[in-house]
Amino acid sequence: MHFTELQACQNGHKKPKESPIWYYGISYGTVIGHTLEVMYPDRTGRIIVDSNINSEGYYNGLTPTAVEGVDDCYDRFFSLCYEARRKKSAFIGDSSSARDVKHRFDDLLASLEEESVMVSDTSLASHRRSSPNLGSRARLGKHCTTRTPSEH
Repeated sequence: MHFTELQACQNGHKKPKESPIWYYGISYGTVIGHTLEVMYPDRTGRIIVDSNINSEGYYNGLTPTAVEGVDDCYDRFFSLCYEARRKKSAFIGDSSSARDVKHRFDDLLASLEEESVMVSDTSLASHRRSSPNLGSRARLGKHCTTRTPSEH
């Protein structure tokens, strides 16, 4: 708030202590934005926050971690792929269930540990490069995770 008041004073506002606070919060900044609005409702102007955080739950210790539920989302993705069948999911191949599609994907990621794969579909190629492209764990870096066989 101090910065907003200094800025308002510099801009010639007659009552800088009443100037509205505009706030843009990213990630944890969402909680700060919610807190600002609750503590100073008469001072807030525009607030933009980018996360879906339950701030009340956060302060009461009820907020789950960001990774809770990820496995369910991961599984749901493959269910949706399987439901879409080949019309909308080329990756499905000859899979007979969502579980098969998931195994196909997990096997592909595991194979990237050992060797590159060629991507020859021009719609998947980068606009800066011509197809085919090679993908490997080294090139994909943090975007690639691998589960151990026991996790399949």
